[in-house]
Amino acid sequence: MNKEEAKAFEPAGTTIRTYHIKTKMTLGGAVSLAANQHRGQVDLGGHPYILHLMRVSNAIYKHYGEDMAIAGILHDILEDTLITYKDLQELRVPQRALEAILTVSRCKSEGEPYRAYIERVAAHADRAVVDLKLCDLYDNLDTNRLSPELVYRYRSLFRREARARNYLLFGRWE
Repeated sequence: MNKEEAKAFEPAGTTIRTYHIKTKMTLGGAVSLAANQHRGQVDLGGHPYILHLMRVSNAIYKHYGEDMAIAGILHDILEDTLITYKDLQELRVPQRALEAILTVSRCKSEGEPYRAYIERVAAHADRAVVDLKLCDLYDNLDTNRLSPELVYRYRSLFRREARARNYLLFGRWE
């Protein structure tokens, strides 16, 4: 992470100050931003949320490179933190990553139904964006880190996400 990126981060739950950042955000800068903004958040199994973001980022990096890895690590930042799209632009997140982050972010505040959201992602022209959402879904559906009781409790969520995965892969809701 460069000096400008380091100055841009504030404690989680606050807005960020931006400086005149001249270089595009690096993967290291994105990891730092995500770790800071998701601090204290946990997944269904009680594990630090940043681990989910890192798994998704790693999976997409293998096929699409650094810009999409940045999208992977930041894919939930608009939904789960106070960071805005404008903040990400000011932090010089690469354009391809910005577009991917915006596409895989569900517009809950505007009442976007889950099915419409998945169909919007599926219609995206860049296959890497669809694959980013698939990486997210595959990680969400990995129940190995959950107790049987949690798997049972969240079974309807898992069914919904499995249907979304099938739609992205095969174009049908089953």
